[in-house]
Parts: sequence; structure tokens; C-alpha cells
Amino acid sequence: MAIDGVKIIDSDDGHDIYNLIVERYRDGTS
Repeated sequence: MAIDGVKIIDSDDGHDIYNLIVERYRDGTS
């Protein structure tokens, strides 16, 4: 996952997707 995360962060569009995934992850764990 670390490698995929780096690729996502390198992309502006991917950064937005990354934030969306993080929000969903937090909602799922909360």
C-alpha cells in the first residue's frame, strides 16, 4: 500500500482521491 500511496500523492487528482479514501476510512472506523 505504501507504494500505491506514494503514486497517489504524486498526482493532484490522486491527492483528492486519497483524501476521500481517508475520510471514508475514518467514517468506517469511527
